[in-house]
Amino acid sequence: MERRAWAAYGCAKYTFTDLAWKPYVKPGYVYLSGDDPTTKKYEGWDSFYAEWPKWSEGLIYQLYDPFVPLKMTGAGPTDRDLGSWTNMKIAQIEVGAKPTDKLGLSLSYQYLWAAESNGLINPHADNRGGLITGIATYQFNKYLAGHLRGEWFMPGDFYDPKGASPDDGWFARYELMRKCQ
Repeated sequence: MERRAWAAYGCAKYTFTDLAWKPYVKPGYVYLSGDDPTTKKYEGWDSFYAEWPKWSEGLIYQLYDPFVPLKMTGAGPTDRDLGSWTNMKIAQIEVGAKPTDKLGLSLSYQYLWAAESNGLINPHADNRGGLITGIATYQFNKYLAGHLRGEWFMPGDFYDPKGASPDDGWFARYELMRKCQ
């Protein structure tokens, strides 16, 4: 099957360097093409590049299905886009600050919608929902750093045939990283 897909990503960041905490604001936009089921071509973004948690860890893990290749039908996999950053438009805004040399904070909101209204559950909807992400990073010393990440996903009608949003999704993770030298 012929693939004709494209993606675009742009953002701008402004840091208020004259303020003590060095706050910043960063708006952005992402476009990842989606498959139009009415054509013979496949317009979805290549999952080889799209199965990693670039914009959300919680969302990609909720959508990912490692068994998609095993769920083949005569027309191909049941949903070739499941667990991939594809068929997605994202408008995002992030704010952050560095209260100390060791502590960094960021908070972002992303509004997500589908480039193509081709959902298996609700084929005429394109509202994928909203996502709030908060991250705190801390550098304990030159060998040890860590972060705490929390996400709240509020799904839209793209995921529900009745047009009512399914339950919200929550994700939290902490990580400690030791650097050897």
